[in-house]
Order: sequence, then structure tokens, then C-alpha cells
Amino acid sequence: MKHQLQFSIKLILVSLVTINLSACTTLTADLRQRAETVFRDHNQLVSQLILFNTDVELSDAQLESLESSENSMIQACKPLNQVAAKVRDGDRGSLRIRASIPRAIKLCETRTKETQLLLSQISKAVEP
Repeated sequence: MKHQLQFSIKLILVSLVTINLSACTTLTADLRQRAETVFRDHNQLVSQLILFNTDVELSDAQLESLESSENSMIQACKPLNQVAAKVRDGDRGSLRIRASIPRAIKLCETRTKETQLLLSQISKAVEP
């Protein structure tokens, strides 16, 4: 009976460890997917900004506001872009870099959305 109880406890512990590892793997996959989405959205917006600035006549205030937002976005997304370059080159990066990824994703995502919103507002304001 005592051996059966010990075996049951060990089985429960192994099951809990397996569940936790599965959850970590899922989280990593979810985080990777989110990073890819944010990275793609950021790069798409950078392309839109390049085209927008060449097609539209902006006031000084609009241009200054858009440039400031774009610079803030680029700085916020720099860590995410660095990680993407490391992954592309087959380098997983240091533990410190990997630990900073969730914060980098969130900051890049926030600044990208803010810049996208500003671009949309300015686009509507300058439409003929």
C-alpha cells in the first residue's frame, strides 16, 4: 500500500511536470507567433510611411508629429528587429535578450499602433 501511494504521488508529479512543460511550449509558440505578427505589422507600416511621405504634401506640424512618432516606433522596435536578425542568422541570443522579448514585443506593438493611428488621421486630414 505504501509503495502504491509513493508510485501514485510520483505519477502525479510527472504528470504535473509534463503539463507545465507543455504549457511553456505553447507559450513559446504563442510568443513567437505574436512576435512575427508585430514584426510584420511594423515593417508594413514603415513601407507605408515611405510611400506616404513621397505622395503627400504635409504641413510642418503634421510632418513633425509623424516624424516624431515614426522615430519613437523605430526605437521601440529596435530590440525586436535585433532579435529577428539573430534568429535569421541562426543565433538564439543570450538569456537576457530572450527574457526581454515579451516587453520588446509589447512596446513595438504599442508604438506601431500609435503611429498607424496618427498616419490614418493625417491621411484623412490631407485627402482631397
